[in-house]
Amino acid sequence: MASLIKLLPIPKELNICEGIFSPNAGAYIIFAGQNDRRLLILNRFRECFERGRGIKLTISCTEDARNIKDGDILLEEDLNLNGEEFRIYINEKNIKINAGGFRGFLYAASALEQIMTQTEGGIPTLTLRDHPDMKHRAYYLDQTRGRVMHMQNLKRFVDKLAFYRYNEFQIYIEHTYAFRDIKELWEDESYFTPDDILELDAYCADRGIELIPSLSCFGHLYKLLRLKRFEKFCEMGQDESEFSFYDRMGHHTMAVIEPEGIELIKSMLAEYMALFRSDKVNICCDETFDLCEGKSKSLLENKTKKEVYIAYVKELCDFVKASGRTPMIWGDVIAEDTELFSLLPSDTVCLSWGYGTDEKDTCIKSLAERGIHQYVCPKGAYISMSARACAGGTIL
Repeated sequence: MASLIKLLPIPKELNICEGIFSPNAGAYIIFAGQNDRRLLILNRFRECFERGRGIKLTISCTEDARNIKDGDILLEEDLNLNGEEFRIYINEKNIKINAGGFRGFLYAASALEQIMTQTEGGIPTLTLRDHPDMKHRAYYLDQTRGRVMHMQNLKRFVDKLAFYRYNEFQIYIEHTYAFRDIKELWEDESYFTPDDILELDAYCADRGIELIPSLSCFGHLYKLLRLKRFEKFCEMGQDESEFSFYDRMGHHTMAVIEPEGIELIKSMLAEYMALFRSDKVNICCDETFDLCEGKSKSLLENKTKKEVYIAYVKELCDFVKASGRTPMIWGDVIAEDTELFSLLPSDTVCLSWGYGTDEKDTCIKSLAERGIHQYVCPKGAYISMSARACAGGTIL
């Protein structure tokens, strides 16, 4: 059975030996040394044994790693490892876990739990070494087209992400957050409250996941720009046609000629991003199909459409930077024009995406060659839950 153990992600090194470690209810899980998050780490390993072997072990700490008894599980930080790196050593007397930091311990617990779910009774003696290949492993979840998930279900989703070692999570919002001064935007929808976001942010952090705000700020503003008091900001104006998915997706871009429009977006950003501990903000700015096709068309007398686009995006990026955060934008509009992209703050992250099965890497290479920060966001990261180590990689 031990020889059939399959772990996801596939570890860098896994050597299975002949012996067996038999956990018993009298054993302790012991953290050696000091760590601000050691209680979270200890509880994660206790949950691991509860689910994997049906026993609830005592947790404790020690200043001396030699003070363990047969059957104990020892957790010890190793500063020679990076923060997400870990080692598991299992012999017939003890289990020893070394990790470089909080996430490393969580990933070790995930690997150990997978081992226990694939074996019965004793745990095979082994050595295991692993660390992620990519720094950023992100998942993007649409929570604006349809009902938002109940918090209980969303937490289960986060648990699954954590189990497979994702370390970033974004939920896409257009109108499904309860903005304090725009009640008519969300009152007839399912939506997240400030309490929800704060709770989810803390829940993600306790599982080694950075929850990053993602708010539509340029295109995809159907709900916002159809409100009576904001319809003047809609590039193409409004008509009386019935709602259609195409109309929602294909139109309703902010009219850049209206200076009050970007101030509205800034106020929404300020309210929303304050709920997150992340130092990143995704302002989206994708699929601005209507840009300069209506009210703002006169701006094209002196500028190109991409220059108009970059001026609006730069103002938002500067606003985000002034708050001490790093802006992120989807790259579909200007990824091909790296000269324009270089006008944005130097640490702006381009989210290079594509849904097709025959996507080319030309733009990705061009951005990389200019030293522009980017995440590569494949189709699978948008539509499906994946057990791979990386749903969204990064090229830095």
